[in-house]
Amino acid sequence: MYSIHQFLASMFIGGSQHSWSANQFGFVEPDGTELQHDKWSLIESRCDSISILLRCNQIVPAQEILRELSCGLYTLINPPDPLFLGKIWRLGLVLRGLDRRAPQLQAISTVLGRLRDICRGLHGIDSPISAILNCVVEVDEIDFTPTMRLGFRETLAILDHNVQDENIMMLNLWSTYAQYFSKPYVKFVKRKFINATPDNPPRTVRGAARKQASEASPHERLRDHIQKDVLLFKFDQVWHECYDPQHLPPGQWRESDACIRISHYFAYAAFWVCEKTLIGMKLAHDIIKDTRDSVKTHPGLSVKAMAFGVACKIIATAHRRNGDIEKCEKVLKDAIDVLSCGDQTSRIKAVDMCLTLVSWRREWGDLDGSQEVERWLLMIQGSIQGIAMCPDCRPSLKCNKCFENREHCPKCRTSKTKGVQDMQELTPEATQDC
Repeated sequence: MYSIHQFLASMFIGGSQHSWSANQFGFVEPDGTELQHDKWSLIESRCDSISILLRCNQIVPAQEILRELSCGLYTLINPPDPLFLGKIWRLGLVLRGLDRRAPQLQAISTVLGRLRDICRGLHGIDSPISAILNCVVEVDEIDFTPTMRLGFRETLAILDHNVQDENIMMLNLWSTYAQYFSKPYVKFVKRKFINATPDNPPRTVRGAARKQASEASPHERLRDHIQKDVLLFKFDQVWHECYDPQHLPPGQWRESDACIRISHYFAYAAFWVCEKTLIGMKLAHDIIKDTRDSVKTHPGLSVKAMAFGVACKIIATAHRRNGDIEKCEKVLKDAIDVLSCGDQTSRIKAVDMCLTLVSWRREWGDLDGSQEVERWLLMIQGSIQGIAMCPDCRPSLKCNKCFENREHCPKCRTSKTKGVQDMQELTPEATQDC
């Protein structure tokens, strides 16, 4: 806690020319330059790519992306900025989740351990930021999530005191905190019967709050003081404050990276955090309309590509909840078609859409349809790794032998000595491996 206060106190110095500030878009450096978010977008996108690759058991490509990620950490800490503490807690949670799924990755030590070493070399071993990183790296497994929650909440409280939360980055940090801690980790409140025997009155304010919560309807209890209506109101307010009709006409503003980023964060918070389905769907439809052509024409990692993927997932999820299978499939297939034409990061996002569609089709009982999407998925995976996939080979998504070696597929098997295909039938022993 002390290190967090020290680090942020050095950023915000009242009345000083060297103090950071904020506007509607985010944080502003002492010289008046707006802080760019590209470096953090790249880090988060690569973490998402690693997570997607782990879903289809592709450990080696995931390790390669992790190594690339660890080689680009210098710019995160030189020079330091206020957004660093806002993002480091989520990064720690994501990396810990990767380590739980694939311990051989050692994501925490590879990324945050290296970042700590860089920080010690730049700012000294006793600097506040070195102490914070040391805590994140060395904390025990059982205390990891509570520590991240405590650090995240304290960071938000200090930033909120210094710059308020009427800017898009602070609102996004609050919605991220709510998604991680207010929803899946909300404490269960034991219900009491209406005619229960009255207890002694609570002696503390906290006790009174718990008593009131236990007697209120479940939907009336706000999750960890995250007031959903207020959060959405502030997102809407910031969206309108950022638009200057004298600077850009409406069409150009809607297609600008600034507008797409705000709409992206707004839609995510509305749909996933605040559970406002209609608001989230409307924003997602607008994002798809304003980004699809650009993503299709200029494939690659960008603000628009990331927003496009999130918006498609929101629309598809909403249709799935409504039982509209046809519309759900149409949205996901269109997203796969657009993203599969891009760079490696975009194609990995397309893999994520394929995995989602396969899972949902199996849930609907459409096994033939799920096999069709699996073949599509394997073709995209092959393009990522530079391997041509045989159309008659249907490897298991969870079997490394099937995808990497493929010696059990009669049409993919290649003789190491002659360099020709072996068309023999599968043996019973071979089929057991899958």
